[in-house]
Amino acid sequence: MVKNTSSSSNISFHRARQKLGKVVNFYVDGFRSMGTGKTLWKIIILKIILFVAILKLFFPDYLQTNFSTDQQRVDHVLANITRSSTCQLQGGK
Repeated sequence: MVKNTSSSSNISFHRARQKLGKVVNFYVDGFRSMGTGKTLWKIIILKIILFVAILKLFFPDYLQTNFSTDQQRVDHVLANITRSSTCQLQGGK
Protein backbone atom coordinates (compact mmCIF):
# COMPACT_ATOMS: atom_id res chain seq x y z
CA MET A 1 0.00 0.00 0.00
CA VAL A 2 1.43 3.35 -1.08
CA LYS A 3 0.80 6.37 1.11
CA ASN A 4 -0.26 9.55 -0.67
CA THR A 5 2.18 12.18 0.64
CA SER A 6 0.87 15.08 -1.43
CA SER A 7 -2.48 15.16 0.38
CA SER A 8 -0.83 15.00 3.80
CA SER A 9 1.54 17.83 2.86
CA ASN A 10 -1.42 19.87 1.62
CA ILE A 11 -3.19 19.32 4.93
CA SER A 12 -0.14 20.35 6.97
CA PHE A 13 0.34 23.40 4.74
CA HIS A 14 -3.31 24.32 5.25
CA ARG A 15 -2.98 23.96 9.04
CA ALA A 16 0.19 26.06 9.09
CA ARG A 17 -1.54 28.72 7.02
CA GLN A 18 -4.51 28.74 9.42
CA LYS A 19 -2.19 29.14 12.41
CA LEU A 20 -0.33 31.97 10.70
CA GLY A 21 -3.66 33.64 9.93
CA LYS A 22 -4.67 33.38 13.59
CA VAL A 23 -1.39 34.97 14.70
CA VAL A 24 -1.73 37.80 12.18
CA ASN A 25 -5.34 38.43 13.22
CA PHE A 26 -4.28 38.47 16.87
CA TYR A 27 -1.78 41.28 16.24
CA VAL A 28 -4.05 43.19 13.84
CA ASP A 29 -6.91 43.14 16.37
CA GLY A 30 -4.51 44.18 19.12
CA PHE A 31 -3.20 47.17 17.19
CA ARG A 32 -6.70 48.09 16.05
CA SER A 33 -7.99 48.27 19.62
CA MET A 34 -5.01 50.31 20.88
CA GLY A 35 -5.58 53.88 21.93
CA THR A 36 -2.42 55.42 23.30
CA GLY A 37 -0.27 52.66 21.86
CA LYS A 38 -0.90 53.77 18.27
CA THR A 39 0.34 57.24 19.06
CA LEU A 40 3.41 55.87 20.81
CA TRP A 41 4.24 53.59 17.86
CA LYS A 42 3.90 56.55 15.48
CA ILE A 43 6.30 58.57 17.65
CA ILE A 44 8.80 55.68 17.80
CA ILE A 45 8.74 55.17 14.02
CA LEU A 46 9.10 58.92 13.41
CA LYS A 47 12.09 59.10 15.77
CA ILE A 48 13.78 56.18 14.03
CA ILE A 49 13.27 57.76 10.62
CA LEU A 50 14.65 61.10 11.83
CA PHE A 51 17.60 59.41 13.55
CA VAL A 52 18.56 57.51 10.38
CA ALA A 53 18.14 60.63 8.23
CA ILE A 54 20.37 62.69 10.54
CA LEU A 55 23.00 59.96 10.58
CA LYS A 56 22.98 59.78 6.78
CA LEU A 57 23.19 63.56 6.48
CA PHE A 58 25.98 64.27 8.97
CA PHE A 59 27.95 61.03 8.80
CA PRO A 60 28.65 60.10 5.18
CA ASP A 61 29.79 56.65 4.18
CA TYR A 62 33.48 56.75 5.17
CA LEU A 63 34.55 53.75 3.13
CA GLN A 64 32.70 54.85 0.01
CA THR A 65 34.16 58.37 0.06
CA ASN A 66 37.77 57.51 0.99
CA PHE A 67 38.42 54.35 -1.03
CA SER A 68 37.75 53.73 -4.70
CA THR A 69 37.78 49.91 -4.87
CA ASP A 70 36.30 47.13 -2.80
CA GLN A 71 39.74 45.64 -2.24
CA GLN A 72 40.97 48.91 -0.67
CA ARG A 73 37.93 48.95 1.60
CA VAL A 74 38.49 45.34 2.64
CA ASP A 75 42.17 46.00 3.38
CA HIS A 76 41.34 49.07 5.47
CA VAL A 77 38.68 47.28 7.53
CA LEU A 78 40.89 44.23 8.03
CA ALA A 79 43.83 46.39 9.14
CA ASN A 80 41.69 48.32 11.62
CA ILE A 81 40.01 45.24 13.06
CA THR A 82 43.30 43.44 13.60
CA ARG A 83 44.98 46.59 14.94
CA SER A 84 42.31 47.22 17.59
CA SER A 85 42.34 43.60 18.75
CA THR A 86 46.13 43.50 19.02
CA CYS A 87 46.09 46.82 20.90
CA GLN A 88 43.68 45.38 23.43
CA LEU A 89 45.86 42.32 23.91
CA GLN A 90 48.97 44.46 24.43
CA GLY A 91 47.31 46.73 26.94
CA GLY A 92 46.08 49.57 24.73
CA LYS A 93 49.36 50.68 23.10
